[in-house]
Amino acid sequence: MGKIHIVGAEHSFTHDACEFRYPIEEKGDTREFIPYEHKELVSALIEAKIPKREPALVPLWNSNAGTVEMSKQDLTVKLFLRQAGSINDIWPQQIVFKLAVKDGRISSESKIFSVKVAWEQCSGFFKKFKIGTNNFIAKGATTIACDAFIKEAKPRDGLLCGENLLRDRSLTASDEEVTNPNNFTIFSTFNKLPNSFPGQHKVSLGCISVGLEGDEIPYEFIDYYKDMLDMSEIEQAQDLPLSMPKILFILRYDESKALMLMEMDGGSSTESPWEAPEIGSGLDFYDEVGRVFEPLSLKVSDLFKDKFNRGSNCVFYGFGSCYMWVCPALNISVHGYDKKLVKKCAEIQVRHLKSLLDAGIELSETAVKELNRFSKDPGSLNLAADSEPECP
Repeated sequence: MGKIHIVGAEHSFTHDACEFRYPIEEKGDTREFIPYEHKELVSALIEAKIPKREPALVPLWNSNAGTVEMSKQDLTVKLFLRQAGSINDIWPQQIVFKLAVKDGRISSESKIFSVKVAWEQCSGFFKKFKIGTNNFIAKGATTIACDAFIKEAKPRDGLLCGENLLRDRSLTASDEEVTNPNNFTIFSTFNKLPNSFPGQHKVSLGCISVGLEGDEIPYEFIDYYKDMLDMSEIEQAQDLPLSMPKILFILRYDESKALMLMEMDGGSSTESPWEAPEIGSGLDFYDEVGRVFEPLSLKVSDLFKDKFNRGSNCVFYGFGSCYMWVCPALNISVHGYDKKLVKKCAEIQVRHLKSLLDAGIELSETAVKELNRFSKDPGSLNLAADSEPECP
């Protein structure tokens, strides 16, 4: 029996993500899930309270609701920069909330039990029924919210959680659509994987800290990123948009600093592919923080094509405390808590990809089409100065 540390207990969203990502391979194999609230699990990793031989599954951020119970200026930065265990996997998973109602129908007077982040991820549902924050009973995990609902709910009160949890507690889901569109969470596995997974861990994750002047990303980083794209291994790649280094996540953690999580094809080498910037100031490079077997940018792009039927169209999406810019045709996916910084990171990558196209590098037909659209009208890719994100 192997221990796996997760947010919530069995049938929480993290538990379901684990079972989906790492199905049990041998009949009779069992697992012991160790439950936490989100902030407790992140703190346990940072403080090295979890043995390195035991996997820990952490939801890092959501598509439209920020990070779950992680202080944006504290825990998130420590999790990446202090390398609280090696990151062995990072992937997106669609999150679908279901509604169970006790004895009646939902109204504006109903109390709704759920995990705290449901307020953003199901914001359309709350607006539709005019349910205010005073009637939202927020808990640290869906499993905790479900237990509170069973004990405390009155007629017409509701519960928002996953379908598997409802089934386990013998509750019936209503037909009401409650989850916002394009709703997913980025999960990560620290320390080790729960079981074997096919493929080599060839994608390297690196962290870089950059100085900011207002909302401007320093030219030192832009030059550094351009140098990475000029690497011969990148230029010779068969699929350049897939192989080029990507900015996955940006977080302003001080008035004048931002953290960037990036990915790069590390090949079969055991050495880190990241080269420290050869400049005296402006960037702090924290080297490799993990190595995974497939690019997150590709998985997010596939999610938009397969689950959200977005095709190759670019999407700039989010509100409140989290934003994302995704372009499946270019295999670029940027997430963060500041819409201006998210858009600037997207623009850096698109502009440099366009410069390689102009230099004669061959790209796919769909990528060429998107880049030519951008050169004629930056607004076509939601990168014009006045481009605003879609609200869920």
